[in-house]
Amino acid sequence: MKIFRLNVFAGVAVVLLGFAATIALERIAFGRHHVTVQATVAQQLNTVRAAVERSLNERIYLTLGLRAHVSANPDLTPQQFATFAAALMNEGDGIRSVTLIKDNVISDVYPRENNEAAIGVKLLDNDEQREGVLRAIKSRQPWLSAPIDLVQGGQAFINRAPVYVTPPGGKTGSGGYWGLVSILISKEVLLNDIVRELPDELTLAIRAQTAGSAEHVYFYGDSSIVAAQPITLDVSLATGDWEVMGTPTANWPTRAPSSWMLWSLGSLLSIGMGVLTTMLLQSNSNYREARATAESALVQLSRKNEDLEAFLSTASHDLRSPLRHIRAYSDIIMEDAGDRLTDEDHHRLSRISASADRMMNLLDSILRFARTGASGIEPEVFSLSEAAEIVVHQLPEEKLGLVKVGDLPEVFGDKNLLTQVLQNLIENGLKYNRNETIQVCVESHSLPAETQISVSDNGIGMNSAQLANVFKPGVRGVSESDFAGSGFGLAISERIVKAHGGKIWADSAPGKGSTFHLTLPRA
Repeated sequence: MKIFRLNVFAGVAVVLLGFAATIALERIAFGRHHVTVQATVAQQLNTVRAAVERSLNERIYLTLGLRAHVSANPDLTPQQFATFAAALMNEGDGIRSVTLIKDNVISDVYPRENNEAAIGVKLLDNDEQREGVLRAIKSRQPWLSAPIDLVQGGQAFINRAPVYVTPPGGKTGSGGYWGLVSILISKEVLLNDIVRELPDELTLAIRAQTAGSAEHVYFYGDSSIVAAQPITLDVSLATGDWEVMGTPTANWPTRAPSSWMLWSLGSLLSIGMGVLTTMLLQSNSNYREARATAESALVQLSRKNEDLEAFLSTASHDLRSPLRHIRAYSDIIMEDAGDRLTDEDHHRLSRISASADRMMNLLDSILRFARTGASGIEPEVFSLSEAAEIVVHQLPEEKLGLVKVGDLPEVFGDKNLLTQVLQNLIENGLKYNRNETIQVCVESHSLPAETQISVSDNGIGMNSAQLANVFKPGVRGVSESDFAGSGFGLAISERIVKAHGGKIWADSAPGKGSTFHLTLPRA
């Protein structure tokens, strides 16, 4: 009983070790998944940041243009200002008003309607706007203030720029301080322009630093996003300090998508290994207690191991055996009954033998390639036209006229593997095709250091989402009930082409067919 307990304790220890390994693997999987999600959010946030920079800079540079005009024309009349301001507002959506602030006092506004009350306002006497004005004057640079509430409704950003007079013939802005110019930018229009293509899976906040303090004002989203540990990117602007912050809408993942599978397999393996350990230890104990019974069991176990080794050896051999039999029997039929066979029978038997030989060579190449990757390739100079013809002749008779092969050059590569690539592309063009007049074309284009091969069809085509995943193993863009297939043909083709130092890609549109391009080294 004591030995049995020790065996059970050992099994429990194995189970605990298995669970510990499962936890470690789950953490690794979670870490990788979390990094992937972070990369996705960062990519989406980069897109938003680019939209912010584009939308803001388009409008901010209007302020700089206004400053340059006033600097060169400090005595412009109200009519001249109105004409210039009207043209300026036509250049950017969401411009609510354009303002001249001579000697820090609002001297003119365009449009005048609903803005007359602002004329004569001294900005330095306005607590809400004083800091922004002083900051622009002190830095001699434009400054974009956070949104303010407008009397006429809504909110707007104020972009102010100090103006220094440009003397006739002098350096730009080298004269005295004239005042400021400002543009009112509609918050609603600006944000709509920025977030119109915001992904649903991204939670976004945009904030700006207020003038003269470290405080941030959130004008899209709110400060609660900080608690969610967002990714934060600085916005590159000619004026102001802005940041975009983002998290996944569904929050950051706490587990990897594969966690349930890891835990299921890990639990089964851990318990199984624990039970097996206990059984093995108990078996060893039983052996010591009853030698005769243990010897009998050992003999049976030895026989099972021998059977397993024999099975593995036979299975490896039998992968090729059926192909040898097909080849041998077709030769026997041609030799023994050759005079009784028609020309068509001879042709069909020849195709069977050729297919068996090709399959044998292809099996050897694929197995060698799978074991060793690119190092297992046996390159040679061969004609792609001949390889394409081999593929075409293996097609059913009713499809022979559907494939047009152009003048293809010689290339340097593994003939069997590259023939398989052509076969995959041609057969896909025929299979994924509902056109009444199916057509597949194989052409070549000469490039400076390589050859480009194109296989085009007039089939069902693919959308952008299918194109993005077309070379992923096991991924199929069509229903299994509509078109049979495993989803590995193009993945294998991509690996073969890359192993030759080339690349493969596709152009397609739904209902307009597909064209697959690949590049290979010249002979």
